[in-house]
Amino acid sequence: MKKLALTLSFIVGIGFATMAQPGGGSNGDGSSTGGNSLGGSAPIDGGVSMLLILGAAVAGRKIYQYKKAE
Repeated sequence: MKKLALTLSFIVGIGFATMAQPGGGSNGDGSSTGGNSLGGSAPIDGGVSMLLILGAAVAGRKIYQYKKAE
């Protein structure tokens, strides 16, 4: 259980750290950098959200199987 809590804390911490970064096309104060943003406007949220949901589903299934085996 401690390993699960540590893993979830790590994932949430990384998520908050990446959301705190300014976008590729602007500085921290909102002014433009003058160039194209790195990677264009490719969305990343959909894939990350799906990965987290599927990971939680797999973890839930493993916990269910473990409790069922007892």
